[in-house]
Amino acid sequence: LIPVGNIPATDRARPVSRSTPDAVHHTWDDIASRFEDWGPPLRPPAEAVRSYRRLMSSWAAGRSGPVSLLLFGVTPELVQAEWPLPTRLTAVDRSEPMLRLVWPGDIEGVRHGVVGDWMRYSPEQPPQVVLADGAPVFFAQPEQLFGRARQLLSADGIFLVRTFCAPPKREHLDDVLADARAGRVENFHVLKW
Repeated sequence: LIPVGNIPATDRARPVSRSTPDAVHHTWDDIASRFEDWGPPLRPPAEAVRSYRRLMSSWAAGRSGPVSLLLFGVTPELVQAEWPLPTRLTAVDRSEPMLRLVWPGDIEGVRHGVVGDWMRYSPEQPPQVVLADGAPVFFAQPEQLFGRARQLLSADGIFLVRTFCAPPKREHLDDVLADARAGRVENFHVLKW
């Protein structure tokens, strides 16, 4: 949970990928057709969803009425999460195939999916919550994402984000291989971070 006042502001809110924006866009177009094959950590594990719910619940204490949540991406685990208050969710994703193949569908007054660029999307009203699961890895300068969240959020809003970090002590390759052979590596995605 990062209070809005502590999010660094930036004047340069434009997308920057680790390769090229088009390459990242086409990658997600390809992933859409086999999204069910992906698992944690690329998709949020149940523990991450519980953490988001706990943080939002803490923020929402004493509030009533529906909460406006802007989700960067269309991750089903987050779209279908049971939020602590009634929530009006808008999900924004650059990839039309992600919305067509992964998005569980619009429900009037509850959730709406939009094809768009996170850095250029302009909601009618500032959202109270911006959620960006794993999104910092898509930016060469992650502070651009934080700056964009700050621009979008309502004055009392919160930005929820999960990022991937290298462990403080790297495992030796022989140990990783032994874990894989022993069946202790859940899927190959956990080897990425």
